[in-house]
Amino acid sequence: GAGSIEFNHPASTVLEVARANRALRCPWMSFFTHPYLLDPTYDGIEALSPQQLAQLFRDIKALGYRFVDPLTVFVSTTPPPPPTPNTYAGSISAIDYKALTFSVAGQTFWTDNKTDIRLGNKKIKFSQLSLNDQITVTITPNKLDKNGYMYADKISK
Repeated sequence: GAGSIEFNHPASTVLEVARANRALRCPWMSFFTHPYLLDPTYDGIEALSPQQLAQLFRDIKALGYRFVDPLTVFVSTTPPPPPTPNTYAGSISAIDYKALTFSVAGQTFWTDNKTDIRLGNKKIKFSQLSLNDQITVTITPNKLDKNGYMYADKISK
């Protein structure tokens, strides 16, 4: 959360925290303001006019946040489940033994020494794969290399 609008913590700081929190997987923020800051006779740097407070709300909403009643929000403390692996099947249409990459079903995949490559129940090496081999590739979504190729967790031949 961003905290409060108070002495030495002006509204601009709340907006900076809201921007920074967008880098989180599940961004959220909260803040409160003291009523005396809206008093027209108060002249501290953190003083707010009703128009400035309304603008702060608009700026935060423009960042993609929405204001909700905290009594109606359910917050789970359980971490999300791991991503579900995806599967691709087909024949190998391209293979690069040096880069440890190959293509199946219009997708290019990369491998490393952690990729589980099997012929039936027997573990085999990447070098034992060939063009036109019929394989099934299991990947974890969003695990990409610098070329945008998906990582092959498992290859079954």
